[in-house]
Amino acid sequence: MTGNFAPLIEQLDFALGNKKFPASLHKWGQQLVSHLRKPVQVAVVGLPNSGKSALINMMLGQQVVPRLDGVSVVEVAGGPALRTMFETEDGSIIWLNGMLADAQVPSGTIRARQELPDSGLSDQNFVEINLPGDFEYQKLIVNRVTKWADIILWCSEYFDSREQKLWMDVPDETKDHSCLVLTKADQQLMRGVLADQISALEDFVTKEFLGLYPLATIQAATARDSNNQFNAELWKSSGGKELFECVMRQIQSGRTADLDQAQNLLNYLPPEITSPTPQLNTASVSSIGTDDPAQQVKDGETKEFRSLSSDAQNDQLLDEATRLLQICADDMLKKLSQSDDPDPGQVLDQCVKTANALADILEDANPGNPSVKEVQDDVLETSELMMLLQLEKGEDAAADAVTLLLQMKKEISAHSEIKKENYA
Repeated sequence: MTGNFAPLIEQLDFALGNKKFPASLHKWGQQLVSHLRKPVQVAVVGLPNSGKSALINMMLGQQVVPRLDGVSVVEVAGGPALRTMFETEDGSIIWLNGMLADAQVPSGTIRARQELPDSGLSDQNFVEINLPGDFEYQKLIVNRVTKWADIILWCSEYFDSREQKLWMDVPDETKDHSCLVLTKADQQLMRGVLADQISALEDFVTKEFLGLYPLATIQAATARDSNNQFNAELWKSSGGKELFECVMRQIQSGRTADLDQAQNLLNYLPPEITSPTPQLNTASVSSIGTDDPAQQVKDGETKEFRSLSSDAQNDQLLDEATRLLQICADDMLKKLSQSDDPDPGQVLDQCVKTANALADILEDANPGNPSVKEVQDDVLETSELMMLLQLEKGEDAAADAVTLLLQMKKEISAHSEIKKENYA
């Protein structure tokens, strides 16, 4: 996917290099470009012997990661050639050609990395994280993982109270894209305890994970192993198919969200200063669409409007801006009332689109009027803040975004009333 949208990344990088954004958006743009150029980081976390290596092999469809006792971190990533890296306790880095499974692991290795010339790994890396030691050490490792992981697959046979405590401090944003994988599900099924185990974890998983996935890990890996004939029935019955598709959806949706944010950021600028190359066809990246209220206003401009005095045009545009905010507010309230559990992401997206539409309407207003200039500046500042809130995500950010729009409506209405009083 990264390669398909390279022109979009290039456009954003070009605009950043030419310092076209305000300081408040420049840093965000830099972070976004950096994130888009890196693969999605999928961390496979769990206690020793919880089936992490087998899960990664299942995701890759080949036997790549052997069992490496004593090695805390094992990465699998795309690369220019088939090679393996080892990092030892003294900081030494050792590169070898070939597969990790065939290499002699140097003494004192704390991290291993397998690179594969596989285009399927251009959009995601898999990183196995072992959790040895006591609780405090395990907690330290989990905290570090949450600072870079985009998706976490927590592997466990039982996911007992100790592991639940380790998971509690993971940021909600990461939890929303992470799964609990009950490995060795076939063994638990044979012992007649799998159903009870799932039932006991149901309430916790509903609040703390995207979902729970029982997995007969070895069978799933065997079903998809490229050295064997693909076994579709075993792939499905083992739980591998459902988990694999869930992870791929999360990778896709996360990347699409980043691309949408990049497009929103570029929409802040005129096209002629963002394109070192011809304009992209970004139809696959979400936009406001043909039913955009601001576009309807522009499409509805007539000769009568253009023949009005500057003050009269400003009055009409302020009225249209107030009407737009009211329509969008009514629409959001209607959608929220129809849902028992509103999605903060959808609320934020709607607020960002509304702010952008508002800016589009008011760009034609005459800034020579101090009152109108103040409104234009406020709307511009609101648009910037909206995009920053979209980056933060979460319920608090959504609430702040709605508050900003309500405040903007109040300010525009106040300016309109002042102008009407002056005319009177």
